[in-house]
Amino acid sequence: MARARKGPKPTASGWPYVYNQPKKAGGPDRFVFWTGRKGDPKYVVRGNDISSPAFLAAYARFQNGQPPYEDRPVSTARRNPNPDTSRTDKDYAYGTLGWLLLRRMKMTDFERQKNRRAIEGQFLWIMKEPVKKEVPNGPKVGHLPLKHIDSVALTNLLARKVSTTTEKKPDRTGLKVREVLIVKGDKQANNILKWLRPVGKMAVVEKFWTVNHVDLVEKWRGKRGGFKMWTDEVWEAVCKVYSLGTKPRLVFDLAGFSGQRRGDVYVLGWNTPACTFLKPDEECPYGSLEIRQEKGADDDGEEAQIAYVPIIQELHDSLEAARVKGILGANFFIRQDHKDLPYTKESLGNMVRKWLDKAEEETGVSTKGYSLHGLRKLFVCRLIERGCEPHVVMSATGHQTLKEIDRYAKGYFREKMKSKLYAKWREHAIKQGIPVSTKADEDDGLNEAA
Repeated sequence: MARARKGPKPTASGWPYVYNQPKKAGGPDRFVFWTGRKGDPKYVVRGNDISSPAFLAAYARFQNGQPPYEDRPVSTARRNPNPDTSRTDKDYAYGTLGWLLLRRMKMTDFERQKNRRAIEGQFLWIMKEPVKKEVPNGPKVGHLPLKHIDSVALTNLLARKVSTTTEKKPDRTGLKVREVLIVKGDKQANNILKWLRPVGKMAVVEKFWTVNHVDLVEKWRGKRGGFKMWTDEVWEAVCKVYSLGTKPRLVFDLAGFSGQRRGDVYVLGWNTPACTFLKPDEECPYGSLEIRQEKGADDDGEEAQIAYVPIIQELHDSLEAARVKGILGANFFIRQDHKDLPYTKESLGNMVRKWLDKAEEETGVSTKGYSLHGLRKLFVCRLIERGCEPHVVMSATGHQTLKEIDRYAKGYFREKMKSKLYAKWREHAIKQGIPVSTKADEDDGLNEAA
């Protein structure tokens, strides 16, 4: 076997990255272009001639990170008539966006991410999306060489996730109608942009890009304000539709009386990797939960924020009712219908949306825009309303700073403080000797006028 002039491995051809591959059905060996890395695609040398001008041109293209033959970008196209639905490296040529995304999905730090499946779904959407939206059966984005992709191309691609519409609403006087811009999908596009940043770094390291084009893409600025905080009216409507001992009520009670995010609610239980039930004592007669929260944890979970939540009377009653009805899991509080296994975070979110829609149909109270995270905000304000200091609240919610606690409280108490404001104003007027009329005096005046 002759040793290659260049390249990491010896080859029978004498050309770097040109290997001989035996045919499975017998017959003479054939030469293929291959980088030598496991999982990278192989391209058959046409005519099996490694000295012709056509071979030299194809070889030059391959060394530049391009498919050797323009009319056959993937060597496995004949064996896989629909490569865009596949997730193997063989379906994407070396140096394409799809090839790089698949490499990213195989990295160790990616596999440790808790939202890995959601990221994979968006990466596969990118790979299968047509280059031209108006030609759905045309070339796919995953087959584009990385050198043809820049910040403008990425912006146009992610813009397909964002939709803008206008709605007519009355102005502040109520006399005129104005058009309001409604932006949807901006959060999802921004999430994809965040997930693509490590991919852009890989493209720079592999020298396909000189700069990380992902960092040059502007974020979408849609509606701000975060998740809607639940109102007392929405909470009462949900409790009216779902009684104690039902799975929806158990989920809402766990979120509303523990203050945890959806990513932590679905793993709450007696003894799970993320939650430990602490036995009752004099201070917590129904026990408490030690929760290792999802947000803020590193890949190994060693730096996870710990939240300590006492099981209060309302949550205890909900758990006991669920136990009596047989819907409480042996390890996880929330279990699937036909097996004692937890739901995924995504499936729980989908069920919550259906439960809220049903509550709206039966009570007429709008639940549009509400989610489990809004119950987390309500939990914070309930604690403050009962006299808990901010740092006490943070021990249960896991917040790192007072900023979010303060923002939740301002929005919740602003309306509730009007009566207190009026009482303080009246008290000050009395101290200053200013005559203050009572409600009875005002009613008498109205009666005399009538």
